Amino acid sequence: MLTISERFENLLPPLTADELARLEASILADGIRDPLVTWKGTVIDGHNRYRIATRYELPYSTVGKAFEDEDAACIWIIENQTGKRNLTDAQRTFQIGELYKLKRKKHGGDRKSEDAKSSCNSCNLKTEDVVAKEQNISARTVHNAADFHTAVTDIAKETGKSTNDILNLADKTSKQDVMRLHKMPQTMKKKVIAKFDAGEADSLADAVREQKRLDAIANLENIETRQIKETAGVYDVIVIDPPWDMKKIERDERPNQSEFDYPTMTEKELATLPIPAADNCHMWLWTTQKFLSSALRLLAV
Repeated sequence: MLTISERFENLLPPLTADELARLEASILADGIRDPLVTWKGTVIDGHNRYRIATRYELPYSTVGKAFEDEDAACIWIIENQTGKRNLTDAQRTFQIGELYKLKRKKHGGDRKSEDAKSSCNSCNLKTEDVVAKEQNISARTVHNAADFHTAVTDIAKETGKSTNDILNLADKTSKQDVMRLHKMPQTMKKKVIAKFDAGEADSLADAVREQKRLDAIANLENIETRQIKETAGVYDVIVIDPPWDMKKIERDERPNQSEFDYPTMTEKELATLPIPAADNCHMWLWTTQKFLSSALRLLAV
């Protein structure tokens, strides 16, 4: 009886329902032709074949591999399987990031040992250069893949999703959107993913934009109902940033800008605000070119 390691099995995305059905039909017709690969009695290649063989009590053969530790086995699994499967761009990027992190860990261990270093031709290279050469990509691509791997892993942990769920999300939208989502607060991540999963947005970016709009409205309602405490006395120096009557500008370059989180005021409304300024007060007033004339009129009031 063999065992299945969750860590090993989760290294690569699962087969689709159609792929799994075709594999089962092939095995039932022709048997399990290729041996299962194992390490210390644990399956490292052939998890689906092993489950099908167990379900139907089919015979199978095995071939054992020798690795120094689990990390080495993981590296073999990724390198052996990535060439066999039709991975999406997001899945392949994630796997390169995983591979880089595993090899960096082992590479660092080699650098601590002079004996190991003398027997390793690539140990003087940076890990990202080693992986880049093996995968025929640039070192920058490897570095970006590691960042993407971190983003997917973190988002999965914070939202209770699986890494495969987040990778599917990246395939439906884009890897860039997932990277942007990674920088957001945990509560925002959950809301955005729920909104996208519910079909309330065409893309992850749209879901982010809509959620920020809803949060901004909630903030406005909270601000408008908050009691403002008036200041006492007057001041010789005042720095003021009036809530000019402007609107948020939508730009393709920065589509994730949030709405203003405060209510704006017209010039007439601003003129009625009591400013605790002394007679010789130095007033530093923030404005934009559009409201420069209004600012000068308000200063003269």
